[in-house]
Amino acid sequence: MRSTSYVLTLALLFGCGGGGQSTDSTTPVMTEPPPEEPVSEGETPTEPEKPAEVTPPAPPTPGDPAEVGPDIYKLVTENDQVRAFEVTFAPGAKIGLHKHPDHVVYAIAGGKLTITGQDGTPKEIEAKTGDAMFLQAEAHSAENKTDKEIKMLVVELRGPSKSPAPKGKDPLKAGGKAYRKVFENDKVRVMEVTFKKGGKIPDHAHPDNFNYVLEGGQLEVTEQGAEGAKEKKKMDLAPGMGVFLPATVHAGKNVGKTQVKIVVVELKPAGGAAAPEPAKPEPKPIK
Repeated sequence: MRSTSYVLTLALLFGCGGGGQSTDSTTPVMTEPPPEEPVSEGETPTEPEKPAEVTPPAPPTPGDPAEVGPDIYKLVTENDQVRAFEVTFAPGAKIGLHKHPDHVVYAIAGGKLTITGQDGTPKEIEAKTGDAMFLQAEAHSAENKTDKEIKMLVVELRGPSKSPAPKGKDPLKAGGKAYRKVFENDKVRVMEVTFKKGGKIPDHAHPDNFNYVLEGGQLEVTEQGAEGAKEKKKMDLAPGMGVFLPATVHAGKNVGKTQVKIVVVELKPAGGAAAPEPAKPEPKPIK
């Protein structure tokens, strides 16, 4: 009887937890945050990355004027020494960015153009009819903001004269009032020559030269050949025609019915040497 009572007592004790502590499953369990990683002395905290720099777009590449402005630039003559254009800006006409080597500009019908360089800086250039200027190699765009047509002769230089003037008289001296010097520097000399009806100019010398016809007609040109031989030929000239002539000594006469007027662009040899003056005749001995 006693043993049975002892067993019941043990069963009651262990069945009720036997003095142990019960755990409620609904009670939240508290967890501690993970420890922070220690920062060693002298270590600099990482800064946020800066946004990448934006590269500005490359400036536009200037093109060839004949391709950029085919309705403005008309090719007249081209060889290994020059390229010549007749350039016409109607009122309001403009041409995009294009480039030139060193070049000569002669105003056929003058006016005012707005020229904008590759850096975007605009400037106005005004040329009167019959004026000429020399421009160094550059890239620009151009616009005629006036209500008048502007027409120019543009002669690009591809190098100095390959053949300097032979011995002979300077055309400004030989031609008198028929020749007018418009512009001159160490690379070119620009002149106007006007043959009135029946007018003529005796022998004179030119280096390699380009000629543009302002007023057409008919000329008879007499060239000095080898050993002093002379050859005559007639030339029918129309306005807007361009002719490149190698260095020579020649004379000219207007055999047509109209006045003839030509722009002559002489190419100077390297170093800018002027046309040589003829040797002065030695004094005759006194008899």
